[in-house]
Amino acid sequence: MTGVEFLTKSVDELYMKTLLSCVMLFCSGAFADDWICTKQASLLQGDDLIVCGIGMGMDEAMARRSAFNEAQGEFDRICRASTRCPHREITVEPGRTECKEPTDTVGPRGLWKCYRAVTYHMSE
Repeated sequence: MTGVEFLTKSVDELYMKTLLSCVMLFCSGAFADDWICTKQASLLQGDDLIVCGIGMGMDEAMARRSAFNEAQGEFDRICRASTRCPHREITVEPGRTECKEPTDTVGPRGLWKCYRAVTYHMSE
């Protein structure tokens, strides 16, 4: 390989890596609002059950606790109705939490609103 070929190949690889990075950055921002907890209450992926809770409260901390409790309740209801999880070891992994400050369009009478994702991994 000549020096010119080497430089051309290196520039092409750098260009592709830069282009790919820009595309990934754009896509991650463009799809940031496309999150499970704003679309559905739960999702089973293999042995992982991702559940969501929505909570409201007078302050952010109260709304976060409420959202976590709602997620736990969702998991408990699904687990009781399923044959897959009642006798399996469960590992809890906290996930994304997104809270919205009180406004005229968020919650009744100025309450904080939080969405909380929690993953429950079921193992033998």
